[in-house]
Amino acid sequence: MSHITIAMPYLSDAATLSGPAETYGPLVNLQRMQPTDVWAASGGTPYIVIDLRGVVAFNLIALLRTNGVSTDQWRVRTADLEADLTTGSRTYDSGYLTWSWVGSQGDMYLWNSAGWTNRWIRIDLIVTANPFTVGRLYVADAFQPTANYAYGAERGYQDFSHIDMTDAGNMIPNHGANKKVFNFSLNLINAADNHSVSEINRLRGASRDVLIISDPDASTYQSDNIYYGLLQARRASVITNYNFHQASYQLIAL
Repeated sequence: MSHITIAMPYLSDAATLSGPAETYGPLVNLQRMQPTDVWAASGGTPYIVIDLRGVVAFNLIALLRTNGVSTDQWRVRTADLEADLTTGSRTYDSGYLTWSWVGSQGDMYLWNSAGWTNRWIRIDLIVTANPFTVGRLYVADAFQPTANYAYGAERGYQDFSHIDMTDAGNMIPNHGANKKVFNFSLNLINAADNHSVSEINRLRGASRDVLIISDPDASTYQSDNIYYGLLQARRASVITNYNFHQASYQLIAL
């Protein structure tokens, strides 16, 4: 099991995106927090070209809230020059990978702990749905702490339904959203990790989205490890016996 990763979307949100003509929903929707604002392209072989506007380091590429299915495929290529994306001069080529673990929310990611350092990214797709839709794009240099999240993390769903009661005692459920939730704590055992977490708190707060993958190297049920939403900080604590701090959070899915 690899350590948890926490990603912020600054690289992809500042990027210039290009691709085929949209059926509805422009590419810029991939840079918006609400995953219901989708990019939609004709099915078959759509693609996305990402210009990060400079050579930068990144280790995570993700397409979130797609309508992809387990037989769909994607291919990721990176290069320093746009022209090299489709030639032998490219830096990286994943080859076509099957989305066998896409999951019910259609989330997919490619993780490389060693990272890439490039300006250009091209994502080629072979998809079943027509139109094919994506709610969010993440390209990030994700934070991976020295120590994994603490034992006792809670995964599940939070039901936002409301139940009314009539004068006669009958219960009337008003259906609400059932949101994916991840409660966890980070053991901050060195200054570098403490600084990284402080920056996440400062830059994202409770109102800006983050992407968390609890085990990015998982070989099965990968979609269960993906959490995209708002990160709510809980009461911090100090573990005096071991001289380190612990930061506790709840992520509620968007």
